[in-house]
Amino acid sequence: MRIQVGTGNPVKVRAVRRAVAALFPGATVKAIAAGSTVAAQPLSLAATTRGAKARATAARKAGKGDADLGVGVESGVWRAGGAAFLATLCAVTDGRRTTLGGGPFFELPSEVASLVLRGRLEVGRALARRMRIRDPARGQGAVGVLTRGVVTRFELVRMAALMALAPWRYGDAGGSGDGIRIRAAP
Repeated sequence: MRIQVGTGNPVKVRAVRRAVAALFPGATVKAIAAGSTVAAQPLSLAATTRGAKARATAARKAGKGDADLGVGVESGVWRAGGAAFLATLCAVTDGRRTTLGGGPFFELPSEVASLVLRGRLEVGRALARRMRIRDPARGQGAVGVLTRGVVTRFELVRMAALMALAPWRYGDAGGSGDGIRIRAAP
């Protein structure tokens, strides 16, 4: 199986490779530059979903266009109950069907959320400015900074990728995976 992931971010590529290796041993994963159709910092779950799907589609079509699956990862901010949250979503497509998965999401500090929601900065840059650190986007991510490394961006992306890839493992789930059938418990 040939899989192309639409990102140049080494953390995202490594996380998707780990997820693919867990579910599809022997599959190859190639990183492809794939732009998003949404803002650099999506500000809703709908925009984050559109971005992940667009990256997955672009990744599958890129190069020779011979990838079995395209994978797209997008992180975005959304609001609920007066707070702002950061979520990482992953989309997987074969060109006919697209699945979506997500990882844990978390509340952003209000000062960071304010900078992001005013459209001034992406989360990593806002966090870097507020905490006087380097932009964590290509490293441990905002979650790594806020949890002091207990949880990292790699883990969030890996979980989102696992959730989006899982349906492709099972033929009866409509995926184009290896045809493993789920049996009902006796």
